[in-house]
Amino acid sequence: MHEFSCAQYLIKVIHQVCEKYEIKKIYKISIKIGTLTLINKEQFLFWLKEGLKDSLMENSEIEAIEEKPEIECKDCGYYGEIKEEFSYICPKCNSFKILFKKGDNYYLESIEGE
Repeated sequence: MHEFSCAQYLIKVIHQVCEKYEIKKIYKISIKIGTLTLINKEQFLFWLKEGLKDSLMENSEIEAIEEKPEIECKDCGYYGEIKEEFSYICPKCNSFKILFKKGDNYYLESIEGE
């Protein structure tokens, strides 16, 4: 049930951004969710909406964008998508010396408001 704690963290971030930029009303929030996070999108969005009730974004839209994993290989320099979702080797040279560049995190992409 890490969706609840992930949603709580993002709610805190949203409130900090709104305070910093003096946003009084939110119309749309875009969130990127990496497939490697194993976050259940429906549960995450449910907790996010529950946590933002009676706040700046009541009746606003939440867009959840799936982010596919991309890696960089330290051996051959390959940069790009991996062939299998939970493959932890370079598709070009089969090295295990890879860094995940995308798809292993979730974050606030944008806020539309006034």
